[in-house]
Amino acid sequence: MILNKRCRSPTKPKKFDDTNDESPKIIIRTGFSTSISSSDSVVHHLYPSLTTVDKIHTIPGMYQVLQNVANTINYSEIINFHINKEMSGSPTGLRKILGHESRSDRLNNNQIQIKSPLQRKSDLFMPKFVIAAIDSHVKDIGIMHFKTITEMIYKLNEVTDCNLNLVRSIYKYLLTTQLESFRRNDTGSLIMRNYDLGIESTNTIFSRLCSFAGIENHLVRGIWKTICQEPGEKVETKSVWNIVNLECGWRFVQPAFTPVKYFLNSDITYEETEFYFLSDFDSLFYEFLPNDKQWQFTDAPLSSFKENLKEFEKNPIITPQFRTLNLSIIDYNKIIAIGKEPFKLEIKYPSELSDSINFKYILKLSHNSNLSHFNQARNLLSNDHEQSNSNLYVISEHHTDQNSISIKIFSLPEAGSYNFTIYASLIDDHQSSVDPTPFYLISNQESKAILSFKLTCSKPVHFEIPPNRITDINVFGTNLIMKRLGLTLCDFKQGILGTDREGKINLVFQMDQPLDLEAYLFSSDPEISSKCLELCILKRMVHNFLIIIINPPHPGLYGLDLHGAPRESYNSLLRSQLPPIGKFLIKCHYQLKSFCQYPKGDNRQWGPKQRFYDLGMHTVGNMDPYVVNEDGKQMEIEIAMLKSLTLWYRFDYDNNGTPKPIDEYCFMNYKNTTKHEKTVSFLLRFPYKGFYHLAIMAHDDVFPTPPDEIVFNYLIRVQDPSSDVEPFPTIIDPILWKDCCLIAPKNYRLNTFDVHFSMLVPRTNQVQITNGERFLDKLEPKEIENSWVGLVSIFDSKYVYIEAEFENKFKKLIKFKTRYN
Repeated sequence: MILNKRCRSPTKPKKFDDTNDESPKIIIRTGFSTSISSSDSVVHHLYPSLTTVDKIHTIPGMYQVLQNVANTINYSEIINFHINKEMSGSPTGLRKILGHESRSDRLNNNQIQIKSPLQRKSDLFMPKFVIAAIDSHVKDIGIMHFKTITEMIYKLNEVTDCNLNLVRSIYKYLLTTQLESFRRNDTGSLIMRNYDLGIESTNTIFSRLCSFAGIENHLVRGIWKTICQEPGEKVETKSVWNIVNLECGWRFVQPAFTPVKYFLNSDITYEETEFYFLSDFDSLFYEFLPNDKQWQFTDAPLSSFKENLKEFEKNPIITPQFRTLNLSIIDYNKIIAIGKEPFKLEIKYPSELSDSINFKYILKLSHNSNLSHFNQARNLLSNDHEQSNSNLYVISEHHTDQNSISIKIFSLPEAGSYNFTIYASLIDDHQSSVDPTPFYLISNQESKAILSFKLTCSKPVHFEIPPNRITDINVFGTNLIMKRLGLTLCDFKQGILGTDREGKINLVFQMDQPLDLEAYLFSSDPEISSKCLELCILKRMVHNFLIIIINPPHPGLYGLDLHGAPRESYNSLLRSQLPPIGKFLIKCHYQLKSFCQYPKGDNRQWGPKQRFYDLGMHTVGNMDPYVVNEDGKQMEIEIAMLKSLTLWYRFDYDNNGTPKPIDEYCFMNYKNTTKHEKTVSFLLRFPYKGFYHLAIMAHDDVFPTPPDEIVFNYLIRVQDPSSDVEPFPTIIDPILWKDCCLIAPKNYRLNTFDVHFSMLVPRTNQVQITNGERFLDKLEPKEIENSWVGLVSIFDSKYVYIEAEFENKFKKLIKFKTRYN
């Protein structure tokens, strides 16, 4: 692991006496000035660590460097003569050119002019295949043995065509080999000895290698804030950065591993990152503060280092992960203490990350807090911990229309200092497509810290705590789990919602796959019971849409928690075991005009079940399972079938939460609509005001018993029932009634002596009317297939039955009641 060590000067810089030197004084681009009388000083300005001249001609670009220097000091003829004559000769001849050693890198030059780079890192032309080729080459030569560092630089330069790529090779070589290769050569062993003693650091080694390669560079000292420090505290550790002058201008480089902090892990790990290679300084503004203002590259540099150091320390800690994900802060109020106003923060993420980025946070006591009655070692407020309750004080919500997440902290539990750290992670699309389990294990994914703030609370203020029970998910609104499940909220783009003027709210979710979903409502008012809140939710399915109507009983704050899973993957789970997938915060500001409690129904969900579609069934006309009948008139519901099925029903009236069976007010008829499709009609009458539950059951023909598996649940709300509602005739046997249809009469009570009967009965040769004890009359077949009609006198009969012959035996189908009963 490469860690920055404190850099100390091994020797004092030499002082040159240039008072009597008549040679022209030149300004070297390395940023230092001295008087030179030969090209020797020029070379050593660019290569201060050069210890031998035996292979100076192997240094990439050396000839061009000397040529440029010669043109600068008007010694071109002399330099060209020595190069042509002596370069391939003995080392003595080269020493005549190079002359004595100078350490000009330690002499400050006040005349140097540093200009900000004109290009951003993202604009630099470094294709991915070029970077991959360089990294692969560096990896291959990392195991090689080099006699000298010059030979190593020459080898690194084999696949590069410019200084930019050469700097990349040196940078990658340091991180790949972790300096171990330097111990295998003479010059490198000296460097490593100084490194082990703390004299050299990775920054100075990187600077020396760049000098060997003929690349102008500097060591920039300053203050570097990392996730290792506490946010807002004094930064004691000073740091050194490298800055190189390339074709694209001056660029910052930090040739070391980056400190990384993972979620719910107190240890700091070090990893390689591309962010600190050729970094833009505006991206480092909150992390690195150079001592010298000329390296700040800002329009308004900090003129006084000491005066602005405190302001720099107050800034939040921004990690490389924040910049790597291309995140940005679009709203941030730099408050000192929470109480008078809340802490507000909004982070924007790229649209291409909307389906893969996940946020977390930890709010904990600062190590410097004076709160003695809190355990300093544990997280006081963490969103993914069983003992924590961070969601009680941190309100965060997704804004899907803006691709952002907003965070607000209105209050803290006690006065003191707190650290608020935000984490982010990306979920791999390939991994999630192979295994659906990560949908529900996103909380266990490794999230890296991106931001860290220091918050103080001078005096706690009253704060209404959100009543949600889900703690594994801390962000209100459409989150990553819901997106991966294909569940999208259609009408609202945020997570904190408000009711309409009637005190209600309708949430419409579109589903891309069959899901088992549960919705739970919670209130911050302890006087509102959970049973009452359970009846305030109406959840129904309409095709591939889940519609949730929330009807809070009183104004206040409510939490809506969603649990769900794919039906195919988690069909063995009980509904109480469904994992959490999202939550919303609902604010009810209006007093309800008419509060009503919805029936629970079958499994608390209205609409079709998966079995409904598996049997090839679909609705005809209105697909909404929630129907409002304003005038209380008779209504008809039709279900179409693509194959022969046996259907039955259950019709209940909700009597103050207790279901009351009223099957006599529902009648079922089979109809032949097309050659390949049949329709079942359910006629409904409503004697009372309130809610009615129609449960439709179905199964295949292989079962000899009536169906008992519910495939569709209807909820009908009647506001004004009709008077004198008559019940329907009673169907005696659902199995025998299959494919039959009663046309007339439709009332259970027969009020006349002569009654006209008309019906459709297949699979029979005779249809007759009896009173249960004796034969009354028979019905005659008509031209229409399976049609039977007739006028029958029912005088002196208490009950009347319609019977049909099946397998040479008459069996009862329908039962009526007469006026004589």
